[in-house]
Amino acid sequence: MRKKKIGFVMILISAVSMAVISSNCSFKSSPEKIVEGFVKTYNSHQVSEIISLYHDSITFEVSGFGINLKGKESVRAIAEYDSALKTIMTLSNITASDDTVFCSLSEHNDWVEAAEIPDAYYPQTMFVVKDNKIERLYAEIADSSLENFERVLDYFVFWGNDKYPEKMKTMAPEGDFVYNAENGAMVVKMLREWKAEQKQQEPVTGMMPKRLDKNK
Repeated sequence: MRKKKIGFVMILISAVSMAVISSNCSFKSSPEKIVEGFVKTYNSHQVSEIISLYHDSITFEVSGFGINLKGKESVRAIAEYDSALKTIMTLSNITASDDTVFCSLSEHNDWVEAAEIPDAYYPQTMFVVKDNKIERLYAEIADSSLENFERVLDYFVFWGNDKYPEKMKTMAPEGDFVYNAENGAMVVKMLREWKAEQKQQEPVTGMMPKRLDKNK
């Protein structure tokens, strides 16, 4: 009789254990929670932890800046760049459909502070979740934000090429900016210097000085 009781208890324990294991294996966080956790980690600037939240087949696209990357190693450089710039992302207008989260995203970092422009705004942003990780991130920058960046770059690039040609070549050897931590720190430092010089040259009206003419 004692053996039967022990056998029954062991079977019961085994059944409970299998139920717990099955429950854990089938557990799946909601896409919204996964995205919120990703943004919180991204804002912590811990690159290794950020990369661990990407799916192996991650695609990362930012419309307006020409960024279209695939794979974890490709997006690592962007994460290092944003971490160097102390980028903080904020989500709003969040909705979800199956494994896709739609939202608006605003981005504050040392770049916009140095350039003294408003935070970047991406009204149409999409995260696709697979296996509890971010498989796709798409963001489309607002026209007004893109104009702010272009207006700064229109002057800054000419200034940089004139004063620091070697540094400019390092940051954009083929004409396109190379995203990494070193270039992030360098461009912010140069932006601050450019902005300081610009303020010294500005007339009382606060007008921006004329852009250098490439033909001269």
